[in-house]
Amino acid sequence: MTTIDLSGPWTLRRKGDPRFAPVPCAVPGGVLAALLRASRIPDPLAEGGPEAVGWVGESTWILSREIVADDALLAHDFADLELDGVDTLATVSVNGRVALRADNAYRRWRADVRPLLRPGPNAVAVTLRPATPATAPRKPALAFGAPWAPPLPDAGLPLPARLRAWSRARIADLGFGQKHAPSGPVELLVGGWIETADDVDPAALSLSVRVLDPDGAVAWEGPGRIPPGGGGAFHAAARIRAPRLWWPSGLGPQPLYTVEAVLRDAPPPAPPPRRGGRGRAAAAPRPGPVLDRASARAGLRTLLPVARGSGVSALSCNGRTFFLRGAVWAPPEPVSPPFSREALEPWLSAARDGRFNTLRLADGCPPPPPAFWDLCDEYGLVVTGAAPLGDHAAAETGASALAAAAGDAPPPEPPAFLRHACVPDTLLGEPDEESGLRIVRALVSYPDPETLAAAVPPAARNLTGPAMARRTALRGGPAALLSALVSRWPLPASPDGWLRLSQLAQAADLRERIAEARTAPGASGLLWEPFASAWAAADAASLDAAGRWKALQYEAARAFAPEALFARRDPATGAPFAAYVNATPAARRGARLAWRLTAMDGATLAAGSAPLAVPAFDTLRVPLPDFAAHLRHFGPGGVVLWVSALDDEGYVLSRDHLLFADPRDLRLQDPALSVDLDEAPDVDGEQVLKATVSVSAPAFGIRLELPGVPALFDDNAFALEPDETLEVHVTPLERADPAALRRLLRARSLFDLARADENG
Repeated sequence: MTTIDLSGPWTLRRKGDPRFAPVPCAVPGGVLAALLRASRIPDPLAEGGPEAVGWVGESTWILSREIVADDALLAHDFADLELDGVDTLATVSVNGRVALRADNAYRRWRADVRPLLRPGPNAVAVTLRPATPATAPRKPALAFGAPWAPPLPDAGLPLPARLRAWSRARIADLGFGQKHAPSGPVELLVGGWIETADDVDPAALSLSVRVLDPDGAVAWEGPGRIPPGGGGAFHAAARIRAPRLWWPSGLGPQPLYTVEAVLRDAPPPAPPPRRGGRGRAAAAPRPGPVLDRASARAGLRTLLPVARGSGVSALSCNGRTFFLRGAVWAPPEPVSPPFSREALEPWLSAARDGRFNTLRLADGCPPPPPAFWDLCDEYGLVVTGAAPLGDHAAAETGASALAAAAGDAPPPEPPAFLRHACVPDTLLGEPDEESGLRIVRALVSYPDPETLAAAVPPAARNLTGPAMARRTALRGGPAALLSALVSRWPLPASPDGWLRLSQLAQAADLRERIAEARTAPGASGLLWEPFASAWAAADAASLDAAGRWKALQYEAARAFAPEALFARRDPATGAPFAAYVNATPAARRGARLAWRLTAMDGATLAAGSAPLAVPAFDTLRVPLPDFAAHLRHFGPGGVVLWVSALDDEGYVLSRDHLLFADPRDLRLQDPALSVDLDEAPDVDGEQVLKATVSVSAPAFGIRLELPGVPALFDDNAFALEPDETLEVHVTPLERADPAALRRLLRARSLFDLARADENG
């Protein structure tokens, strides 16, 4: 078998426009990204809006490149042109002859182009026609716009492509199922399909299967059975005696096994015995030549929807029902989409580090690239909402692929994501809004100031301008967002203050929604949309253009922690209480709950503690005292309640605070913020520093900054109790002098934003 990877540079030109000079276009990739890199269009999210690039979606584009066919490639019987994704209406030709026609962005396309190839250079062209919802029902709906995404219909080859030449037979599909006993071994059922030339009987071939454990050792090996008359289907049952189970993030590790299949031709016939010679033992038959190899990774687990008495569904992994903590995944912006593992990793590692265990594909989402599924397997991120992708991939429309010289193409191949550990065993019955899963869709803040400055031209940074109006459209535009802020929060004087404040406000809103869902009995999960407005590099998403966190992401990480403490008030009586959520397989014992009521000058008004013991996968609600007398004396804006969960050694497991008034009505005092920066041991070769923050009065929305120095913080945008300290680990993206960083480090809080208004 010979494989030519078709990823890399192609040439893009506009059909029927000789004045349009061709530009390079990367595959995987699309037309918009290529035109933007070549400075042929303005940034549709920052300069002129989507209207400025509307002509792109109305044009016909041609992607082209050459394939050199040498003698080794041409010696094969077949040469399959494999396109893992086509967006969307396209005609693919080789040397001017049509190889296939595509009309579905949710399936893989393949055609045998061996009859079309000639020795030396061969011209491959993909003609991409304009698409509308009527002409291309299998085009991702998000391309035509959504409440939070502008209409930016793209075109191109968004997933990998290759030319695979083969002879006699190939492994066309490799997949697996699992049988789990209540305890003990797991039977991994390996199966698939072999495609052969017309004169080859699949049953005459041999197939061997090997399963490697997560450390690379052989866990099982044996032959695969190819039944006669089975049309090329094969199967094997691998018994894994001591399975290492795969779990969603926070419930356990994510070990992955590797399944390898090797297809061989029939062995050569044994030579006849020599006449008159002395008898000798027959030699073992030599294996036939290798025709093809295939491999895939498998996570040993069950992952199924379960129904509860109220009709609310949830997901269960390995027999354990768990709360879905996560996000709705919308594709990043089409002008610079991440296709590679390196480009996707910042986004998905941010989800993992944010304590997510679930991602739900947004409605109308295009098929994510292979690296997306691989990383979700590795990070323990369960992917729901994939059912429409499977439906679209299996659907046949009137313009299915037609191989020009080889007759009808084989039926569509099954979606590649179906064999991944991160996808539930059944795509039906997944938790959704109707069955109890809450999806928070209205959390939008202004961009982060540093990201705004780096990614948006100065003329488009106006808080109430048209560019910002597009980014905040989900909340009714800038006017509605400003009105919501001033109704509950103090008034900052500077644009920078408004940007910071909007993120703090939305983070507080997000925490309240997560707390409500996690403490509600029988809730199946909560997802929010940190990627919802990721069409723009500097917008309301909780991650900036480099994948760094904003206030919302820090708050989500705290609220989604496997063990989390929430201070709340009963909606009926107003009485305060603390709820401790233990979403781990181990009971929390020997801990205690500490609470303290302080005035805004930091003075302690009341304090106490109580034992804390919470079973595994349970929630404990602890009533707190009635503070009515203190509220009457100091006023609702003059006090704050702090709660902490401490383990038996006094280590803080989780903390929270409860306000009795809106932030704008708090009688904030200078918290005397103090921050120091010390060196810490390197972690995996990366420089790490430790920032120690302390205050003398209640401080909210504390933000650490290193102006001009890109850095990652393991916590930020937090509140801090008087006379308490918090250690924050800081990782500069490039090694720097600690003394210089110490001089640059700044800390600001809500008090500074409000004071800016007073001094403005």
